[in-house]
Amino acid sequence: MILGFNISLFIGIIMIPLFYAFIVYLTSPHKSIEFKTGLQYMLAGFASVTLIPFIITLIPGWKSGSSPLQETFFFIATREELVKLSLFLLIDKMRSGMGKKDHPIGTMFYMCMVGLGFAIYENIQYIHMYGQQVLGVRLITATIAHMLFGMFMGYWIALGRINTGKYGNRSVFGILMNKNPKLKQYIYIFIGWLSAVCYHGLWNYNLVVSSNAYCIMDFKGNFNTVTDVSNVTIMIMLIFFGLVGAKFATKDLNDNYRRKFRK
Repeated sequence: MILGFNISLFIGIIMIPLFYAFIVYLTSPHKSIEFKTGLQYMLAGFASVTLIPFIITLIPGWKSGSSPLQETFFFIATREELVKLSLFLLIDKMRSGMGKKDHPIGTMFYMCMVGLGFAIYENIQYIHMYGQQVLGVRLITATIAHMLFGMFMGYWIALGRINTGKYGNRSVFGILMNKNPKLKQYIYIFIGWLSAVCYHGLWNYNLVVSSNAYCIMDFKGNFNTVTDVSNVTIMIMLIFFGLVGAKFATKDLNDNYRRKFRK
């Protein structure tokens, strides 16, 4: 604490999440990502959290579910991924269509940054509700998870924007999509949103069904403080497989992007 400023809290809330983003940036193909642009998307993700109370006010029936499965998949995950996608598309539009000219890896990264911004705001909310002790566990779980949700959505959005040419995909679906590029983009955006909802819902469902999740609030509003080993193990597995999946997704985007220039 220096002159009333909590340095360690600032590092935990802002600097460590930005460090995660910087690692992704450093491991991306050269000139495929603009970090400054990524910060714009991160701020959009930060702002997206404020849309959730607005949605709940307009649609009261979307506030909570009657079961853990319904609550996690059809309410929490659906709402949160919807506001992230909405702000991502808004920034795309504000950039005068530049989003569609981004490198596919850039699109994936920018959607990841929206997730990161959302996670930062959510971390601040949890600190206000339950104290600084929740930040440590959230930095290595929920923060990374929100980045991965964004990466998977960004992968499909980027894939929908790649024109692989007449012979890029010989499946019936691929041929139909290449003949209708606008429809292809909409369908792939929906698939991306759905994949993020499923991954996010699975993450939350694991937390909710465990009655002793460390520093996690269940769907009834109960806050638990005892570590459940199976719960933590599943979280680690979800993060691990998410990171592996993100690695394969970036390779697939690169391969498809290069194929575009070989048609």
